[in-house]
Amino acid sequence: MLYREGDYVGTNVNIAARVTALAQRDQFLVTDPVRAAARSDASVGYVALGPQRLKGIDDDLHVYNVMHTPTDDTGDA
Repeated sequence: MLYREGDYVGTNVNIAARVTALAQRDQFLVTDPVRAAARSDASVGYVALGPQRLKGIDDDLHVYNVMHTPTDDTGDA
């Protein structure tokens, strides 16, 4: 990612814009590298949307919908 003339540019910015465009209202999507890097938490689940072909990106990207997983009073899922 580069900062050029008051704006950020680069492949990661392009990927973020394309993944954001896939999302529906109240939906939070992440790519596989983001999911892998995220801290594990029992209250968060990921639903695979499968490989996605995104404009301007050479390879298909695996995209996940991030979901809140309710827990009971004991902290168990």
